[in-house]
Amino acid sequence: MWGFGALAQEALRVAVESVLGKLREARSCLLRTYFSSTWPQ
Repeated sequence: MWGFGALAQEALRVAVESVLGKLREARSCLLRTYFSSTWPQ
């Protein structure tokens, strides 16, 4: 049986994974922009 604590913990885990995924995307995008402006092809 799932209590409120387990549901809250699961929701928190999903939220953290979502935020981490967005941060990773933003970081790779920033790095791409930075490198392309530093070393233009």
